[in-house]
Amino acid sequence: GLREPFIDAAKGLCILSVIFIHTVFWSGNSYTPLYIKNLSLLFDVPVFFFLTGCLMSIKPNIDPIKQIAKIILIFFIPVLVINSFSGYCSLKNLMQPICLSFADIKLFKVVGGSYWFVPVYVVGLIYSVLITKFLNKFWQVFIAVGIAVYYVYSWAFQSVLNINMLGVPAQRELFYLWLILVGFLTFKFKNKIIWVLFVLISAVSLGIMYSTIDGFFLQKYKFVTHLPYVLASLGSVGVIMLFKNVLKNKFLEYLGSRALYFYLSQGIGASILLYVVKYIHLHWVLKLAICYSINLVISLGLGFLFCKTVEFYPRIKDFVFKLFSRVLRVN
Repeated sequence: GLREPFIDAAKGLCILSVIFIHTVFWSGNSYTPLYIKNLSLLFDVPVFFFLTGCLMSIKPNIDPIKQIAKIILIFFIPVLVINSFSGYCSLKNLMQPICLSFADIKLFKVVGGSYWFVPVYVVGLIYSVLITKFLNKFWQVFIAVGIAVYYVYSWAFQSVLNINMLGVPAQRELFYLWLILVGFLTFKFKNKIIWVLFVLISAVSLGIMYSTIDGFFLQKYKFVTHLPYVLASLGSVGVIMLFKNVLKNKFLEYLGSRALYFYLSQGIGASILLYVVKYIHLHWVLKLAICYSINLVISLGLGFLFCKTVEFYPRIKDFVFKLFSRVLRVN
């Protein structure tokens, strides 16, 4: 189908960023300073959702069912294969990714730790397709503005919406749905002033929060989603869109066009790093640089292997079908 090089390159950057975040927060949790943890989260998974909305604005015929089937398979197959080899296969274990609940690979903990993205993405996709297909522009804008106002209200009154949207906490899901809608509504804007405003609002607000909240920790506002994390994501969206006509890189485009495979592989890479990190005794800067490099090599190498396997699969399938048809003809 239609590919947008900028969207793919931006997704590729997201993959590299997620590999860094999971290096910092899993194997690096004990030795990485708080300010590095905060900085790492400024460019995170939310950018993926914004880019999904951007893609929907130029490719209105996105099939959510096909996307959901693909995401289920991408996580189900490793759960089946790796757990079968490690003797950790059970019915519950196999049903979890099919039911969009979890991807539990005992050997590779970070795969499960990364899986929260999947149900959030699926629910966001369903709602955003409904909103963009069946509601006019006024209602699309109204919903996007309404969600933004809700997060300001939620922060001001420290109130959290304790309901679920198709099994995902609404406090989390509304934010990611909002990002898809913002991407859908704004991607074609020619004027860059909106992106500059996004960056300024984000930088000023986060600066105030950082200086007034003791021990400010962005991760605290990520999963019970609150305004600081919303604002951080707004900034990253603004920055990425300011480089819309500049961001061109074939390697990043390759990563981004196959983002789900690399998202899975980084979970395995960050998990392997958990076994290795205890043998590295260096100053934290060197340690983090080496660990990130190890994670990059493993994650990108595995992701490339997954992609090549998937690309090779149709040939195997065609060969098997031809073989069967010949056998049937002979008989």
